[in-house]
Amino acid sequence: MNITFKKNTRRNITIGTLLYRESEYSLEFDPLPVGGVTSVLIDYLNLEIDEEGNVLYVWGLAPKATWKDTEKIPPSYIQGGVQCHLDKIIPGVSKMFNNISPWQMFFNKRSEWLFTGEDINYKGFEYIEFAQNCVAILSDSGELKGLWLRPLIIP
Repeated sequence: MNITFKKNTRRNITIGTLLYRESEYSLEFDPLPVGGVTSVLIDYLNLEIDEEGNVLYVWGLAPKATWKDTEKIPPSYIQGGVQCHLDKIIPGVSKMFNNISPWQMFFNKRSEWLFTGEDINYKGFEYIEFAQNCVAILSDSGELKGLWLRPLIIP
């Protein structure tokens, strides 16, 4: 099954707060937006999507012990939507994203931006903020290359 993504500049970003709960090693979005029916699973993270395939927010596990230090921050990005194209959306049934190898996680302690993806040095791709402090990196061919996330960290 092939999963592709594209930007949708006519869609507003999801409003809320991305939280990282250190005691649970988890990311969650608050308040939970209405309309999520399933998710695309990337390692232990989920991109929650609605019936039309719009990516609403990120949630899931992100063990801080695996994060590597970085000084990088996301490049400039635009606000808008990200549309996920699946063969079929079945409510309650997550789809596995076929990344070649597990995505690494890098954290900038100063800016509190967390990156996950294959390569933190991406250039020439589109950066779209689809939910507050959640930025997707998309290629022209519809590949999701990574995510920049800026959660509020709760001990």
